[in-house]
Amino acid sequence: MSTPRPNVLVVLADQLRASSVGYAGEEPVLTPHMDLLAAQSAQCTVGVSLMPVCTPYRGALLTGRTPLSLGLVLNDIPLSTHEVSLGHAFGAAGYRTGYIGKWHLNGPDRPAWVPPGPAQARARRSRGSGLKGWAAGRSSGVPCWWARQATSR
Repeated sequence: MSTPRPNVLVVLADQLRASSVGYAGEEPVLTPHMDLLAAQSAQCTVGVSLMPVCTPYRGALLTGRTPLSLGLVLNDIPLSTHEVSLGHAFGAAGYRTGYIGKWHLNGPDRPAWVPPGPAQARARRSRGSGLKGWAAGRSSGVPCWWARQATSR
């Protein structure tokens, strides 16, 4: 019997200091759900952003390339559909992939939340990221929805 693959969940929050969660123990904050997740997970305790702006940072995280090499120097510049991303790598390894949250990698044409829809529309929204599940919105609290690919698992 083979060993099951681990689940992979990357949690990012803009301007979140490591000391702003309860499990870090440096501030009197209550984050019980994050604390439970951290207790069952590996944590990256040192990180550097080459450009602390949404689009450049997310592009670099997804592709492993520097923001400048991607041409992502400010928000709302579309990520090239020719880039190979974590979504592609995990998908090729048999993982179901998805993204929930603020995106900024598909250009400025997003007047509201990005709804689920047909595969072609979902591919345009995810900018060729290789991510199959999709729920992206603005940071203004507009609701997000999860779109699943029909052929999951």
